[in-house]
Parts: sequence; structure tokens; C-alpha cells
Amino acid sequence: MTKSSTTDVQTFVSPGPGLLGTASYGRIRYFRRPTHLHTHATEFSVKDRNVLPRVDVLYAHEGMVIAGMGSGSVPAAVARTLADVVASGVIVVRSSRVGSGDVGRNIELDDDGLGLVASGQLNPQKSRVLLQLCLAHGLRGDAVQDAFYRY
Repeated sequence: MTKSSTTDVQTFVSPGPGLLGTASYGRIRYFRRPTHLHTHATEFSVKDRNVLPRVDVLYAHEGMVIAGMGSGSVPAAVARTLADVVASGVIVVRSSRVGSGDVGRNIELDDDGLGLVASGQLNPQKSRVLLQLCLAHGLRGDAVQDAFYRY
């Protein structure tokens, strides 16, 4: 399963033949079986845990694109750190790790207050390229957000 859109009601999908197969036309067809250890039958069982350690993934190159959750959201502590990064002169674009959907400005986070750029419909990889082009052409501030609105 994968989250396929930041905003669609039916956002979780299993592309292709499904996780293990398909159920259609009154018939179940298996295309694959799990070959790796999984769930409670491993040393990685989480049945006695309520929380896992925090691990961050950042895509960055002469600027920073955050591949956030859902509609590009990040935890409050990360948002505060991003505001510090912006204050140091780095342009930070907020995108989503989800496959489709819009990352709207001032939705989920206070982009104006934090100084972040909202990526709109662009995924992290495309956001990175557009931010590179903006930086290469000397764009800063509102001009970068305007580029994300136009492209």
C-alpha cells in the first residue's frame, strides 16, 4: 500500500497487481508471496512499544526541499528548525513524499511565518530542480514562491 495523494479521500492504493495478487471476477489470483520476514514474527516486533525513534529524511542541494508527510507537513520541532535555516539565508521548499496532490501555501503550516515555499503540485524531485533553477537565476524571497505558482 502507498499513499497516492495528499488530499484525495481514497488516497491509499496498491498499484499494479496488488500487494500479493488480485481479487476480481469472483476469483483470487496470487502473483507473489512474502519472502522477507515481517510483522510480529521477527526481532523487530513493536507489540510492546508505543513510539519508535525519530528518523528524518531530507532531500537537499544548494537549498532545501523537505519531503514532508501528507500535505507537506512536518513535526513542530522540525518546523522551528526550518525557520532557523531560512533565517540563515537558505531557501526551504515544502513538498510531500505522497505521490500526488497539492501542497498549498499556509495549509498545514504557517509558511508566511516560517518563511517556507510551498511546492504546489511538484514532488520533491521536481521541486529540487525548480529550486536549482531559481537559485541559478538569482531568485530570492517571494520570487521563488511565484516560480512555484507558475510552474
